[in-house]
Amino acid sequence: MVAYVFQPQFKRPIEAHDKVLTFRRIGGKVHAAPGGRVALDLPQGRRRPLVRFSALCELRASVVIDATGVRRVITAASFNEYGAGLERLLRACEQAMPQAAEHLPRLAALDGFSSWADLWAWQLANRAPEEPTDSLKRVLIGWNPATLRPGAASQDDGR
Repeated sequence: MVAYVFQPQFKRPIEAHDKVLTFRRIGGKVHAAPGGRVALDLPQGRRRPLVRFSALCELRASVVIDATGVRRVITAASFNEYGAGLERLLRACEQAMPQAAEHLPRLAALDGFSSWADLWAWQLANRAPEEPTDSLKRVLIGWNPATLRPGAASQDDGR
């Protein structure tokens, strides 16, 4: 099972089923595949166990994002109707689509941010030093909150 570690600010949105997706860097790591389970790990501080949830991966997409939104959806694969709905929203946000800017706040909210500007600022602040600052390639992983389950706590290994 692929595990993603989230910063403490995302604990409440994940538990409340408000955060159902994450944008992650492409390359170097294995990412979840549609139909598989994904672990969502929330650190509680040094030497304290992680809080772990698991959920069914519903969408995996490769995208290019920038300050104005989703520049391009390169690939997208969804698992079922819930994942297909996330994929439709993602594609509606693509810059070539009419009213793309109208859909961006919903996409940002599903990632736990109040606006696309906040999401973009967070992505820039957490980018790898070698990544450009005008656009970023990302893998988007989406999960179904109805499948969210508490998992066994694991020890914080400094990830």
